[in-house]
Amino acid sequence: MKKVKVIIRDKNTLVLKEDAAVDDIIDLTEVMEIDTSAIMRSFEDAKEDIYNKRLSEQEKVLETEYSKRLLEQENSIRRTYLAEIETLKEKNNTLKIELESNVQLEKTKLQAEYDRRIFEQEKALNELKYHYQNEMLIKEKEITSKYESAIKEKDELINNLQRQRVSMNVKQTGEDLESWCNNEAMQYMQNGFFNCTWEKDNELVGSENTKRSKADYIFKIYSSLNHTEDTLLTSVCLEMKDENPASTNKQTNQYYYKALNENREKKNCKYALLVSNLERDKPNMIPMYKVKEYEDMYVVRPAYMMTFLSMLVSLTKRFEDIINSEEATKLELKSSMDLIAEFNDIKLTYLDKPLTTLNKELETILKNNATISDAARKIEASCEKIATSYINQITSKLDKFELNLNRKVVKKL
Repeated sequence: MKKVKVIIRDKNTLVLKEDAAVDDIIDLTEVMEIDTSAIMRSFEDAKEDIYNKRLSEQEKVLETEYSKRLLEQENSIRRTYLAEIETLKEKNNTLKIELESNVQLEKTKLQAEYDRRIFEQEKALNELKYHYQNEMLIKEKEITSKYESAIKEKDELINNLQRQRVSMNVKQTGEDLESWCNNEAMQYMQNGFFNCTWEKDNELVGSENTKRSKADYIFKIYSSLNHTEDTLLTSVCLEMKDENPASTNKQTNQYYYKALNENREKKNCKYALLVSNLERDKPNMIPMYKVKEYEDMYVVRPAYMMTFLSMLVSLTKRFEDIINSEEATKLELKSSMDLIAEFNDIKLTYLDKPLTTLNKELETILKNNATISDAARKIEASCEKIATSYINQITSKLDKFELNLNRKVVKKL
């Protein structure tokens, strides 16, 4: 049995330095060599553990401090942020107040401008309306005066005609209308109508199949004093119609047109003239007018018979060369048919149309007189309507102007 040398590796391990057998002894008191590497490793491990522990503790401390400081920082930032928000809110409120104040100021200015313009427009419109109404009143007075004058003239004409009718009826005392017309014509024949003839028609004309009839008088116009057939320029077939004013079976002028036309054709006359005292109660009866249903047929009141014949004489003599076919061929300017057509056109211009115009003007005067008051009322209503529409347009434009200007102010601010 021997003592075996060993080395202490660590607290749990011994390393043999030599071979050993059973029953060999290891004396620990004699162990002089110790393997410090294991100890150092243990120390290092312990040191590492202590370092890691302290590091972990320090990290926890730092983490706690960091969290604390971070929280404090966050709280500080939050307080700063909230303070800035409050500041911004105050600034925003201040700006809002200023903006509202500026908008209200601009709105007040715009309202004042709007009111001023409305006032000026209404003032101008009232002046225009007043001026227009004055003009309408003046026009109305002028029109009324014009038509009152025309009506007065018409009334005077009617009164004259009535007086002439009364006078004529006085002249016809003891004689009929034909006799009176004959006396009137003979006076003219003796005082200037030397190239004309006035003859009582006593010859009944007709065939076996037609009723024989005659006119009352035939008036002829010649180109010379010889009164021969070859110098005849034109002729007029006249019939006179009268009736008792108290008669209940009254006839109209139109009733005699057909018979007058037939007599005109039978007597080979160019013109037909009905001298009528009929339709005495017809209002606004003009003294002379052309019959539309028949060519070259006219109706006159007895007092205007010689006036019409004088017009026809003047017209016929003026264009004597045109009517006279022999003279027409000598002119060599136009054909005979062209010249006759020209004469008919002139007759239409100087005789037919003036008579038609006279009739229309008399009818128009009465119609216009009846509608003057109504027209004046319509003009006034139209003026009011135009004024209202104009004011509405101005108001609408100013409203749009105010809205657009408000938007521009807000956008600018």
